[in-house]
Amino acid sequence: MSYTDQDVREGRRLMNEGCQNRLGIGDKLLGVTPSGPDGVFDQYCDEISLSPRTARQYRHTARMCTRLSSAARSRRPGVWSRRGIWAS
Repeated sequence: MSYTDQDVREGRRLMNEGCQNRLGIGDKLLGVTPSGPDGVFDQYCDEISLSPRTARQYRHTARMCTRLSSAARSRRPGVWSRRGIWAS
């Protein structure tokens, strides 16, 4: 998968907004480089001034959050307690 100039502009904007947007940056990374060749990933990271190592961490976090929210929606209605126990 490749990325566009618009993707680079959005990635730079997210980087400029700071640490609060790590999940947003991870989502963007998932969108433009989900699991493609590292060359494209590294090039995109270079264009938005993000180290590939940090970018992989952000992308992994976004992927895990997506999986967790999907799993939570698939459960029966209930309440998620502080202990992480799903209760009705």
